[in-house]
Amino acid sequence: MVLELVDVFSTPYKEDITDYLKAASYAIHNCSDNGFNNFIEQQLKQQRRQPNWKTADQIKMSNALQTYQQKYAQSDKAQVDVEIKNFGMTMTPGQILYHGGVLNVDMSTNPIVLTEPLSTTINPKIAVGEAIHKGKAYFSGVFHLNVMKVVNPNVRVYPFKANRRMSYEAEVLLEAGVRLKKIRDLIDDSNYKVYGLLPGRTCPDEKTVEAHIIEWEIV
Repeated sequence: MVLELVDVFSTPYKEDITDYLKAASYAIHNCSDNGFNNFIEQQLKQQRRQPNWKTADQIKMSNALQTYQQKYAQSDKAQVDVEIKNFGMTMTPGQILYHGGVLNVDMSTNPIVLTEPLSTTINPKIAVGEAIHKGKAYFSGVFHLNVMKVVNPNVRVYPFKANRRMSYEAEVLLEAGVRLKKIRDLIDDSNYKVYGLLPGRTCPDEKTVEAHIIEWEIV
């Protein structure tokens, strides 16, 4: 089953946010704009009414997938990957997905290969939040917002159901074995403020890091 294209910014936000790269940059610099998130969620709710998305929402979530979403550290990644592959859902080429944070893969090759399932989102604001959650960007010393375009029509995915707790109407799991080809690495901000809580401290520490938007193709 092929999930129809969801293009959140086919309707511009504030007139000038008309594509995924502008949206990525805007999300990085406007974390407090709740109107942006509300706009995205409304677009997602409308576009997820397409037939195959509605069918996907009716698929019963397994215990393994539920644990992955709610208790990631305790989840069985291998079993999750088996289930993503068994469901056999794919995405329309051109679909844009986001992932916040430095990818935990061998970066010495291009394309890189995902060794386990990867959580992505159609909502760039959610990805930005994930990139800074619990000081992730602070402790890694860099901020990464990964923007991924589906090129390979055979890559299997699992879209979490809408209206579930933590789903944000937008989370999509990619199967292990996916190949990501780096297209370009843009420094969006050379002095981006991030925060982290150091051991023994009660207040977060601040430092500046480079904020990167990294474009990938899922090949």
